[in-house]
Amino acid sequence: MNASITGTRKIAAALSVALLAGTSGSLAAQSAGSAAENKILRFSSVATRGGKVSYVEKHESEYRDGKIYRARTDYLRENGEPLAYIESYFTESLAAPAHVFEDYRNGFRHGVRYEKGAAVLFSFDPGTDEKENRKEVALTGDGEILMVGCQGLFYYLQEYYQEAKLKGRVPLKLLITGTREVYDFELEVRGERNGVAELTIHIQNRFLRLFAPKLEVRYDIGKRRMLWYKGLSNIQDDRGKIQTVEIVYDYAD
Repeated sequence: MNASITGTRKIAAALSVALLAGTSGSLAAQSAGSAAENKILRFSSVATRGGKVSYVEKHESEYRDGKIYRARTDYLRENGEPLAYIESYFTESLAAPAHVFEDYRNGFRHGVRYEKGAAVLFSFDPGTDEKENRKEVALTGDGEILMVGCQGLFYYLQEYYQEAKLKGRVPLKLLITGTREVYDFELEVRGERNGVAELTIHIQNRFLRLFAPKLEVRYDIGKRRMLWYKGLSNIQDDRGKIQTVEIVYDYAD
């Protein structure tokens, strides 16, 4: 496969993982608040493409002592066959938790781990790599720029949504673990309707905008959780191509 095409697909997969995949479980856990000191919450969501089901997501969030400890999302075909998973642990960082994503179909794996207090972005593609690729990064942002990874962006929303609303636009530096790089994004709060915030995540990098100009989110302000997402999927289709999906979340409450 052409190296540039492979790289683009890795960026696309890692991009939506960082912005979306792990966030949904953590949102449900946080919405429980102090009502659950130690509890595991489970819910689901469905991703569609062109009106047809592309895959199903099963989310699990573990709360310990009233704080998020672990979040996992499993991706399955409509018939229940596993496709991939992401799992995050928040003991080292809330904004950039340690996590791993793996696609069972091709073995592509990437994430963040902490070693001796340092954050290490890692990735491994058995189709092209002989060994794991690694890169150590500093997790401090510059001034008003927020450095986030995996679930960090939506935890920021939960704690600081009203501040983000007042600002209107919030600059971000987002960890993309699949390519072990840091990219510039911007979160825009477009407005509210019936207690639901309309959010757009703009991509500043010109190359990334070629295949992902923006991501759209609907966020329940009162319950502090995601309701709907439209944008890149971290799950490629069976031909190995990037897909854009709509995801609707079901909390069964």
